[in-house]
This record gives sequence, structure tokens and C-alpha cells, in this order.
Amino acid sequence: MGPSVRDVEIAWDVMRAFDERDVFARRQLPTWPAWRNPVRFAVPPADELQGQLSPAYAALFGKVVDALSATTWCTCIEAPNTFDYAPFAAANQMLYDSPIVAQRLLAFQSYIASHPGLEDLHPAIRTTFQQAQGQRFSAVRAYDDIFRLAGLRRQADIQFQNRVDVLVVPSTVDHFTVAQLEEELWCGTRPWVGSRILSTCLIWWP
Repeated sequence: MGPSVRDVEIAWDVMRAFDERDVFARRQLPTWPAWRNPVRFAVPPADELQGQLSPAYAALFGKVVDALSATTWCTCIEAPNTFDYAPFAAANQMLYDSPIVAQRLLAFQSYIASHPGLEDLHPAIRTTFQQAQGQRFSAVRAYDDIFRLAGLRRQADIQFQNRVDVLVVPSTVDHFTVAQLEEELWCGTRPWVGSRILSTCLIWWP
């Protein structure tokens, strides 16, 4: 999260530069057509938001959508008639109940090896990792989800190329206290962060 647009531009120039030491670096990033005027934006369907957002956050998110819709340079594209949110919802779900969770475990391997297992982790993170270990995802399931994710990425690309320019989602569902999180891990919610595995740009705006 950068303090200014210029700082974000500098970070972007560094990230998009090719680095041969990075095995995942791409020599040429895909390009997108220029934004239209007005900019087309979409939001998750009402049934995706209902029961997830707290009343206060639902009201705040509604104000954001209304404010964008009231401008002359934005127009809201309604789902599901002209915008398909399904691939984004499916990708978001894969972050929690697919072999992709193992990628998070891999990032913590050195920490786990030097500590007493998962016991020192925050309860919410520990629960996610324990569930992943308990599922014992197979290599077949991993490849199945790799291919499935490739399909979801293509479906998301189609939405951005033909129907919308921006997808506006809540960054969280409520402002929880530490006590609330410790009492009910995740508080029964899974934030909308599927863009991380869809290879799309994500901007958090507090």
C-alpha cells in the first residue's frame, strides 16, 4: 500500500521489469486496452454480500457504490445479467479449500521447522494450516485445481476484456476486535481476495 500514486508507479516499474534470477519472471506482461469512458465497474451480486458484511460495513460499501455510480466517468455493470462474478467467487474459495493452501504452508516451512510445529502461530492461521494438512491433498487433486484455476483466469480475463474495467469489492467484512477474532476464528467470513491467484492487480483502499 503506497502513500501516493507516484510511489505505486515506482513500485510497478520495479515489479514489471524482467529479472532473470526470478524463475517466475515474465519477459513481457500482457497488455489491456485503454479504459473506456465512462469506466465500467461491477460489484459482487447481492446474494454474495448478504450475510457476509456487517450492517455498518454493508452501509459503507453501499455508499461507495452509490458515489461511484453518481459520477460522470463511472457506470455500474449489473450482475448477473451482463457480468459473471462466478469465476471470481470460485477463485476466492480455492484460497481456503484447495491444494493452493499448501503454497502458504511452503512459505512457512522454515518457521515451522524451527518452532514446535504450528502451535506458536495465530489461532486463525494455525486452523487454516491444520485443515490443509488434515485434507492431505493428492498430486492428482493439485493438478486438477491447477487446470481449474487456469480456466477461471481465462473466464476472468473475458469479463475484464469485454464487460468491465474494474471489480469493486469490500476489502473486509467488518472491523473486528482482537477478542472477537480469538472467540470466533475468521468470524465465519472469507474476505474477497481471489484476485491474488487470478493474476490480476489488486488495490486495497481503506
